[in-house]
Amino acid sequence: MTHCSAESEMEKSPWICHVCDFKSADTESQACDLCFRVTCELHLRPASVYNRDNGLYETARVCIVCGSSKS
Repeated sequence: MTHCSAESEMEKSPWICHVCDFKSADTESQACDLCFRVTCELHLRPASVYNRDNGLYETARVCIVCGSSKS
């Protein structure tokens, strides 16, 4: 059985930012910690988010859409 070198490399999958429609297959996508939608680096910001399970505030990567919504 032959070993394929592609198995050892991470698969490059195309993705699109839900905020600005930026498309890429060369960079790794990121997801918002609140809505879990794929977002480019330019539209993610660190934010303090309340965790109801432990009663603490935690730092999360939040897209500008979730960050601007009044929750």
